[in-house]
Amino acid sequence: MEKAGKSKPKQVNFFTVEAQLKLLECELIFVNHHLEAKRYQHFAKSRNSAKQLMTSLELNSKRVPVLMPRFMHLLAYYCRIRARNNEAEKYLKRAVTMAQFQGNAMEIEWICHSRT
Repeated sequence: MEKAGKSKPKQVNFFTVEAQLKLLECELIFVNHHLEAKRYQHFAKSRNSAKQLMTSLELNSKRVPVLMPRFMHLLAYYCRIRARNNEAEKYLKRAVTMAQFQGNAMEIEWICHSRT
């Protein structure tokens, strides 16, 4: 996972951004797991790795706007892990707005599921 996270794509296209989103999702699951297990050293490493991916994705997802709602959704998940519920709700609202504009019903359903 470390090698995959450290390698940066030479080209930014749909597939590379989608792969980065999947890596971010995995990292966030690790962040949550380490926090719940009270493994704070591992938590810090995973959090830093997730932050690096989020920084990279912030730029790359703008080139592939169809994946922006998913990125916003994952940002909201990160905020929820960090107990920033108001900020998470803002990201979820933005993600729903973008997904509705794009007609992305699946992402809208995932966001609704995340809110419960």
